[in-house]
Amino acid sequence: MEQTAEKPPLGVGNILSSAASTFFSKFTYIFVISFVAVLVSFITYTILGISVLNQPFADGDFSGTAVFGFIIQILVDSLVGAFVGILVTFLTYDTVLGRQINISAYLSKLSTLIVTVLLVSIVMGLGIGLATLALIIPGLILTMIWYVTIPSVVIEEIGFGGFGRSQQLTSGYRWPIFGLVLLVGLILLGIGMGIGAVLGATGWLGGPVLLAIQYLGMSFSAILAATTYARLREIKEGVSVDSIADVFS
Repeated sequence: MEQTAEKPPLGVGNILSSAASTFFSKFTYIFVISFVAVLVSFITYTILGISVLNQPFADGDFSGTAVFGFIIQILVDSLVGAFVGILVTFLTYDTVLGRQINISAYLSKLSTLIVTVLLVSIVMGLGIGLATLALIIPGLILTMIWYVTIPSVVIEEIGFGGFGRSQQLTSGYRWPIFGLVLLVGLILLGIGMGIGAVLGATGWLGGPVLLAIQYLGMSFSAILAATTYARLREIKEGVSVDSIADVFS
């Protein structure tokens, strides 16, 4: 009787270790990327009179001005998030492949990808948000299904095909991905609260600092997703990271 081959494990521990190694070994680059993101966001918020510290509609103001400010804030956050996601995904791939970091190459790709990644990110946010409002569980399911959508779009340049690509790659591994996302989410939440408490007690907690914490956390999340994407390709397609095509060719 023929035995069914055992499914290879995702290797949550190895993915987390690899992501952490990339984050700390390339922290200078990640810090610069996050600094630029903070600068762009803070200047934009300041010009538009939007406070980083105030939550939209928290004071019950649903006027046209408040709604406009909320929409602009979402667009700015999405655009800057796309900027961070693209650069960090490329940086992660070169690190995993043992190649030299090439910021100029990343920036050349940025101009051709940022609109697509922005639109994909907005669709993801709306889809997951609406599904979460429904019963929470559907939102979590979509999060796992679409977990490697952005790396798929960036590395393979397949546009909205990244949704289907992520669904294909994550199939059979969504529970381990859920565990990975939950674990990292709790860790980042704890770190963020700890830093916030310390800085708040010393009077250093302000808009730019909160944005810096947000974008550094976003950078680590992008590294984690890109590392997971590489592992899933290795499992599903037998494509090791050493044989992944050069996305800058």
